[in-house]
Amino acid sequence: CIASSGEVARKAQSLAEELFDAFCSMHQGRERALLEELAMHQDDYVNSPAMLDLLILEPLCAGKPCPELNPFVPVMEERQRGLWLLLEDRCEEAFQLLPLPVTCALAGQQDYRAGRYSRARQRLQRAFDQAAEECRPHLMLFCRTILGNCASDLCDYPDTLYHYTAAERLAKALGEKGYLRDIRYNLASTQMQFGRYQEAYGYFSRVEAPSIMDLHKLAICCEGLGRGQEALAALDRAEQADSQMPHRELALTMC
Repeated sequence: CIASSGEVARKAQSLAEELFDAFCSMHQGRERALLEELAMHQDDYVNSPAMLDLLILEPLCAGKPCPELNPFVPVMEERQRGLWLLLEDRCEEAFQLLPLPVTCALAGQQDYRAGRYSRARQRLQRAFDQAAEECRPHLMLFCRTILGNCASDLCDYPDTLYHYTAAERLAKALGEKGYLRDIRYNLASTQMQFGRYQEAYGYFSRVEAPSIMDLHKLAICCEGLGRGQEALAALDRAEQADSQMPHRELALTMC
C-alpha cells in the first residue's frame, strides 16, 4: 500500500511537471492530452502531494475560471503563486514574480488589450526571442500573432504584413488551423482598412461557409473595387448566415 501510494505521488508530480512545461510552451494539443490523463486519475492525483500544483494547472491549461484557492495562498511556493496570479488575470504581478517567456507573453497580451502598444511590443518581442532560445514554437506563434495585431492597430501596414507572414509560416509548420484562419482574416481586414481591396477580396471571396462579418467585409471590398452588384449579393447572403451567432442583429445592422 505504501509503495502504491508512492507510485501515485510520483506519477502525479510527473504529470504536474509535464502540464507546466506544456503551458510554458502554449502547446494546446499537448495540454489537452495531459488533461485527459489527469481526468482519468483525478481522485488519486488530487489527493497526492502534487494536489496544489494540479489544482492550479488544470484550470490554467483548460482555460477555465479560477477556482477558490485563496485559502492556499499563504502556503504557495513561488511558482504556484505566479501561476495562481495568472488565473486571477494579474499578469503583470505574475510576470514580476515569475519572469518566464510565457508570463512575459501574457503580460504583453494584457498590455496590448489595454492599448499599451509600446510596452506590449517590447514584451512580446522579448518573449518571442526567449521562446526561440528554448525551442517553444507554439509560444513563438502566439507572440508573433499578437505583434501583428499591435502593428495593425497602430496602422503600420509593413510591420503588420511582416509579423502576420511570419506567423502564418509558423502556423503552417505546426498545423495550427485555427491560428491560420485568424491570421489570414486579420491580415485581410487590415488590407481592407488600408484600401488594398484587391488583396483583401482575394481572401474574403474564397472563405468557405463565410460568417456575417466575412460577408460584410467582402461587400466593402466589392464596393471599393466598383463591383456594386456583387457587394449587394454578399449582403443578401449575410441575411441567411450565422443563424446562431451572438449579437447577430448588430452584425446585420452593420451590413
